[in-house]
Amino acid sequence: MAKKIILYLFGVVLGIFLVRFLFGGRNIACNYFPEGRVIDNLKKKEVSFTEFSECQLSQIGIKKESIDSLLSVSKVYFSESKIRGMECPEYVLSTRSTSATVHMVIRNCENEATVLYIDTAKTASVRCP
Repeated sequence: MAKKIILYLFGVVLGIFLVRFLFGGRNIACNYFPEGRVIDNLKKKEVSFTEFSECQLSQIGIKKESIDSLLSVSKVYFSESKIRGMECPEYVLSTRSTSATVHMVIRNCENEATVLYIDTAKTASVRCP
């Protein structure tokens, strides 16, 4: 009986080693839900900013480099987004963090994502030209 258990464990360890060796170096992620797919798609693209969103960023004190981390904790509001019949859909996102809620509108084109609006309120609280 002990010989069977040892042989079984040897096979399991060998199988884990082979799977890890064959498939270990790949960066594979599966996002089954629409929200996860949208955020993953936005994170893979180069992000640009409109003049208005750059002004808003400077007024509320958020750095451009932190957009990726904001996307990680964001929730997509599909009911408020403009996604049907558009070449570049516009997604409305809001952070889930408890400190300061940040609202964003991002246009998602094929090669680039553009931040159209970013503020701490759903209506413009920062005065920008």
